[in-house]
Amino acid sequence: MVELRILGPLEIEGAAGVPRLDSYRQRAVLGLLALNADRVTSTESLIEAVWDGRPPATARAQIQICISALRRVLTENRCQMGIETRAPGYRLFLDTAVLDSARFDELLVEAATQEERENLPAALTALRTALGLWRGPVLADVPSESIQRIGYRLGERRMAAELSRFRIELALGRDLEVIPDLQAYIEEHPLWEDAYGYLMLALHRSGRSAEALAVYRKARTTLIQQVGLEPSGQLRGLEQAILEGGQTLPRSELFEPFRRAG
Repeated sequence: MVELRILGPLEIEGAAGVPRLDSYRQRAVLGLLALNADRVTSTESLIEAVWDGRPPATARAQIQICISALRRVLTENRCQMGIETRAPGYRLFLDTAVLDSARFDELLVEAATQEERENLPAALTALRTALGLWRGPVLADVPSESIQRIGYRLGERRMAAELSRFRIELALGRDLEVIPDLQAYIEEHPLWEDAYGYLMLALHRSGRSAEALAVYRKARTTLIQQVGLEPSGQLRGLEQAILEGGQTLPRSELFEPFRRAG
């Protein structure tokens, strides 16, 4: 059972209750400890997360007070985790099953394993379950610059998982179903070539080749304007295949990832 959620606003749940962490300081400290779960987080890193480079003279003492308060919360609510002091800071120890980001990573491994076994429906199920854990940006209610930098890297894994889902949906022939999701993805993440390529495939195989070619033109314009790059040879090759009218495109177009520009 997931008890600590960081894939969205911070949430914590224990066997004896669902505590509210109204203190920004407590959310920032617990959030960073969770991002570094089972690893030591230095006191300096916690200070940076809370005060973003402008700590008061009492910062270390305030972190100690915050840790003590969090320990009480975890104990009183019988949460399956704890915080131990370990130089040069603290470590959040827990079973990975109770942390949503750890569960997300486990499901990605499961999806990759099932894809290697060519069990695409099982891989797709694992990816959908993994993506369903997300409720918004990482620690959305903790606007700490240092935490958001770490959260960005986790968010990129989410984006890559979405692309894997699209790729497998296409491999299973679900072209029409995936088109709206791909269009929305491109609006939000315009520099991922994968999404353009997969949308071109889905449109072309749905009898909408003119729209597929328009997607290529949009991709080329976006990449040139934003990062000064032409589309990859793979994307250009896909455009050429569509221009030539091929309905059966190479299998590699479905299973080999495109690149991300920039």
